[in-house]
Amino acid sequence: MTIRSKLTMGAIAAIFVANVLLSLVSVVYLQRSWLDDLVGRFLLMTIVATVASLVLIVLVMIVVMRPIGRIVAMSQKVAAGDLSARIGIRPPGEMGVLCEAVDGMADAVAQREKRLEQAVRQQVTRAEKLASIGRLAAGVAHEINNPLTGVLTFAHLMREKSNMDAQDREDLDLIIHETTRAADIVRGLLDFARERPIRMEPLDLNDVVRRTVRLIANQKKFEHIVIDELLYDDLPPVRGDMNQLQQVLLNLSLNACAAMPQGGTLTIRTIPANGEVVLKVIDTGCGIKAEHLDRIFEPFFTTQDVGKGTGLGLSVTYGIVEQHGGEVEVQSQEGQGSTFVIRLPVLLLSEI
Repeated sequence: MTIRSKLTMGAIAAIFVANVLLSLVSVVYLQRSWLDDLVGRFLLMTIVATVASLVLIVLVMIVVMRPIGRIVAMSQKVAAGDLSARIGIRPPGEMGVLCEAVDGMADAVAQREKRLEQAVRQQVTRAEKLASIGRLAAGVAHEINNPLTGVLTFAHLMREKSNMDAQDREDLDLIIHETTRAADIVRGLLDFARERPIRMEPLDLNDVVRRTVRLIANQKKFEHIVIDELLYDDLPPVRGDMNQLQQVLLNLSLNACAAMPQGGTLTIRTIPANGEVVLKVIDTGCGIKAEHLDRIFEPFFTTQDVGKGTGLGLSVTYGIVEQHGGEVEVQSQEGQGSTFVIRLPVLLLSEI
């Protein structure tokens, strides 16, 4: 039953009760003949009062129901997707406060929807851009991989010749070093383009963390860095490739190490959340500039000095995580460290 119906029935009931009482009083007075004239006047006043009451109730209902009707209509438009709909009236009293609050709520919803659309548009644009670069990278990598292999092979063969002097061997060593570096870049491109076959199996992400930490803990680069493992007990399994996920964690750890040249703390944390397993890699390093945050997953983008990085680590990480059906995001402020968050879907029992 609507509010309008309830008010109407209440008004009719009130008038009915009033008329019944007035009729009873009239019957009593009609039994006294000397009051006939007075009774007639009284009945006339009763009729006038009844009509006036009905008119007043109708006016009150119109005044009260008009903003309510506007609120209902506006709510229906918002629910249908028209976020520009507003009540637009401010009656006096509490009803006006209610109308203002509802319009304010609609403004807040519209603003959040706009921010969400912008974020989604940016994500789609970045994903399309990375996909295009990935296809280009795969083609380039295939084209240059064979020539690089040939150069590297013949350089090794020439170095083994007995008639090579020290200067020639030194030159060949430089050729081998730079060719190997180029081959590593090609391998990174292939990884980013996801051209390598992977082996998906149920995994405990905590095992991935422990293996990777054992791998990096004894490296000289990490001698001034404290590695803190915060691993959630009874972590749900995920489906993934152990080597690929180790590569992801290794890339993020090496980036964290580069951001803390004077030492610091590297925290690796795992937690379950809403059907996902969340892996956080947190460092206390220099952080990332705001203008660089949208570009860090682009191939060959790096803030390190020339020769110290290829700019493929985070690109490869992005590709691997996406192939595992997950998401990767970064939270960072310059001078306050960075947090990389990886979300992977939990392996369902029906998939085991």
